[in-house]
Amino acid sequence: MLFLMILFGLIGLASGGPVGLLVGAGLGWWLARQLGRRLNAARTRLQEGFLESIFSVMGCLCQADGKVTPGELGVAEKLFDQMRLQGEHRVKARAAFERGRADDFDLEAELAKVNRLTQRQPVLRQVFLQVQLSAIAADGVLHPAEHEMILRVARGVGCSDAEVQQIEAMLHGAAANSQGASEEALKDAYRVLGVSED
Repeated sequence: MLFLMILFGLIGLASGGPVGLLVGAGLGWWLARQLGRRLNAARTRLQEGFLESIFSVMGCLCQADGKVTPGELGVAEKLFDQMRLQGEHRVKARAAFERGRADDFDLEAELAKVNRLTQRQPVLRQVFLQVQLSAIAADGVLHPAEHEMILRVARGVGCSDAEVQQIEAMLHGAAANSQGASEEALKDAYRVLGVSED
């Protein structure tokens, strides 16, 4: 804000003397406020769009096996609480979850949106994927349709082949652990970490 006030004030001083200085500084102050408001509005839209995508894709993933379990709904509700979503924001999050469950939900378009939002912020992409993984793990059973869809989601949000392979190994390791195959689970853990067994 100060930079724009000084810049426009100097331009005003050069073109209109002391009165121009005051007018220019005032104009700089006004422009800085307008710019700040627009940046805040854009940030708010980005955050709301990201949250909507999180919950709509979560709804789609939870519906992948044909039903949404109470455990999966519980994960969504717990996430609403953790994010301190109240009132209108909570209603929007629930509506996004239900929109994702619908037969006509366009998963590819939603993933493309997430990819654009997270392209320069890989931490956001990791958060997005962790939320999705926790949702499908909620019922303790990894259905093949959920397995395929989470890999599709990972590719859709721009994960590299190596990242998709790590997710695949992690999913395989979780399934192996539930079946008691500890040696295979250990191999998968090495793959998730991206290191050799040596």
